[in-house]
Amino acid sequence: MATPTPTIATLGPSTSSESSPITVSQLTALLSLADTFVPGVWHYEADTVESKISKQLPDVPTSLIRDFLISEYPSKDKEFAGNVLHMLQRIPPKAIKPLAWFLGLLSNGGFLAFLFTWSRKPFVKLDRQHRERILQGWSNSWFPISRKLFFAFKKILLITYLKSPPYHLGYPEHSTLRQKRRPEIHQFAFHTPGEEVIEVDVVIVGSGAGGGVVAARLAQAGIKVLIVEKGEAVPTEDFPVEQMDHSRVYDGAAGAFVTSDGKGTILAGSGWGGSTVVNWSGSLELPEETRNEWATTHGLTFANTPSFQSCFDHVKSLIGVSTSAISHNTANTVLSEGSKITGYHSFNIPQNTLSDPHTTCGSSCMYGCSTLTKQSSPVTTLAAAEKSGALCLPNCTVTKILLTNNKATGLSCVLRNGKPITIKAETVVLSSGAIRTPCLLSVSSISHPALGKNLHIHPCGFLVGFKSSSSAPAWEGSIMTSMVRIPSSIPKSPFYAKLINVPIIPGITGYQLPWRSGLQYKSSLLRLRKSVWTCVITRDQGSGEVTTQTGEPVIRYQLDKRDHGNILEGIVAGCRVQIAGGCDEIQPILELGEVQMESYVPDMSMTVEERLADPRLERYIQLVRRTAVKKRIGNWSSAHPQGTCRMGADPKKYPVDLEGRVRGYEGLYVADASLCPSATGVNPMLTTMALCEHVARCLERKLK
Repeated sequence: MATPTPTIATLGPSTSSESSPITVSQLTALLSLADTFVPGVWHYEADTVESKISKQLPDVPTSLIRDFLISEYPSKDKEFAGNVLHMLQRIPPKAIKPLAWFLGLLSNGGFLAFLFTWSRKPFVKLDRQHRERILQGWSNSWFPISRKLFFAFKKILLITYLKSPPYHLGYPEHSTLRQKRRPEIHQFAFHTPGEEVIEVDVVIVGSGAGGGVVAARLAQAGIKVLIVEKGEAVPTEDFPVEQMDHSRVYDGAAGAFVTSDGKGTILAGSGWGGSTVVNWSGSLELPEETRNEWATTHGLTFANTPSFQSCFDHVKSLIGVSTSAISHNTANTVLSEGSKITGYHSFNIPQNTLSDPHTTCGSSCMYGCSTLTKQSSPVTTLAAAEKSGALCLPNCTVTKILLTNNKATGLSCVLRNGKPITIKAETVVLSSGAIRTPCLLSVSSISHPALGKNLHIHPCGFLVGFKSSSSAPAWEGSIMTSMVRIPSSIPKSPFYAKLINVPIIPGITGYQLPWRSGLQYKSSLLRLRKSVWTCVITRDQGSGEVTTQTGEPVIRYQLDKRDHGNILEGIVAGCRVQIAGGCDEIQPILELGEVQMESYVPDMSMTVEERLADPRLERYIQLVRRTAVKKRIGNWSSAHPQGTCRMGADPKKYPVDLEGRVRGYEGLYVADASLCPSATGVNPMLTTMALCEHVARCLERKLK
């Protein structure tokens, strides 16, 4: 199979778009890189691995394995080029500029190109073997710029490639998973503003966990409420949305927020229902030790009282939280069984699924629940609010909070069609989340020394195991039903790591797999269906900040060494848990894949006890420790932003008082995860709802 040279004809019409951030020649070089990352390998190369892969995937026809290995280069697919451009258009121009310059260098060849490719020829003119050697050199280069380029291109191209995965992988199109929803689900009659001014008693900015709770309580009390939401109201029949439509339900330029240094990635829900629509159903109460900390250290005197517990009980009842019908899939069984053998404490994660096993959506539920069994805000609190008279307005971006003599009087907004509207209200409640809420306050000239600071995110690390004996594909079954607690190296410390499983979504997990050659990488991709992808999540002691000048967030967060240490301890423990749970290969994903380690293969002829006691495993774990410390980059990912508008007793340290009111302003409240005075240590959805139920009760008493 000859190495292809992408031509203008193969790139499709989208390359001529004036909005393209790179030229056709630069795109040609980029597609040549894609063809090197995931090539169509020669038949003789496929012969060398086909037998081994067939043993690892006994339930996959050999013909499909070979078809995938020798499948066409990405550049042969016209849609792939368009998808790459779509991805680039969502990346900030500042980050694209150096990549575009380097792609021009590869496209032209010459002396400067020789410094990176050991050839004066344009990259597209080199054969695949030469291209692979170049990428291998970049990935392990002594020069940081070469490594940065390798991982930047790897991330952009492999995420794009895997968001529309080849059928050979077995991962289904999400449209095939859409099922008939329950008939009793509420149909929203979204407000269509004909007027330029809307007048209500209370306007709530955001429709997620906090906004929904406040809207329901106030509307049911007879208060005239309007809920505005920046994102779209995705029709329920579109759930789960396709991977390529990731940005329909996730916030940020490319469907995620990226820190200013490029090392951190934060997933946050967007659209009608916010993060409750994409949450993995986990619904955990705030631990007692953290409630006590909030009461004693931060002055939230209600945090450890029966009154606050009643807020938890109320919202748990609203969203159907239970552990009564949990059904573990393969990955969660590995965690549950492996933790028992290794002596770590594990427990079932309560689910907001009305005691339904909720096994039909599988991993795709993080793109919206097809049956609406997951009790998100649109199914529960928002529906209750509209039934009680609340107005619901999606596709509405708030540009500024209106103030008169430090009293909130409403909002200035722009609809998606460009029409400006004004909302007049006696009370404004901000529920835009820990990233957006401090930005909206800042652009409205509202300041406080602590506004936007104390950002906590529960930074995560990962490891992947492979269990060839598993029967069902890894993406089937409930996403996250088991959790393992990993003790801190400091006795009785409230800061420690936990192990959970993450959805097997090719475009989210697959790109992090190590790349050493095209053949090796495609062989690993085939095994995604047998993978156990474990997330190490820690309650962070360090913190960051969110600032803005334009209204769009700028996020700064440096991973604290103590948190890095807890993540490392979790990865080490996860290696043992996965082996005890039956995995026949384990692969730590250090620094989100930017430190590429060899995997470890236990001797499956041994007993479990022998595998765990094998000196080879101990040597490998020591290698993991040394490598993680030596190669520490500080990369992390997260889905739990919280704490940027903290609630607390001291007016100098906390922008928000104990009733949710922004200090120094009348009629202006916050009701979202930004209220958390420190990291919750667990999925913050339920805690956010309970905090906002507390705020809603305070507001109800005041307004009535």
